[in-house]
Amino acid sequence: RCVHALCEHDDAVMALQHVGSFLVSGSCDQTIGVWETESWRCVRRLRGHSGSVLALAATSRYLFSSSQDRSIRVWDMTQNWACTDCKEEHDDAV
Repeated sequence: RCVHALCEHDDAVMALQHVGSFLVSGSCDQTIGVWETESWRCVRRLRGHSGSVLALAATSRYLFSSSQDRSIRVWDMTQNWACTDCKEEHDDAV
């Protein structure tokens, strides 16, 4: 039985990652949604990619996102989810 539906993205969700008390979703709408797992409320939309977000990975402090725009972005959860680095060395989607 479905307990809750998360419907903030404007296109398909390609990646999910659980990070502490958050669920993070990467979408073809070029954004990353940050959801509180207690309330299932979308508390932030991370913008910066110019292509679909294809994969997510995390440590206790950083969220890493890769995209069809050939970049990997680093988001710092301790700095209000700010994008602190962007690597664009790839020749194709990451």
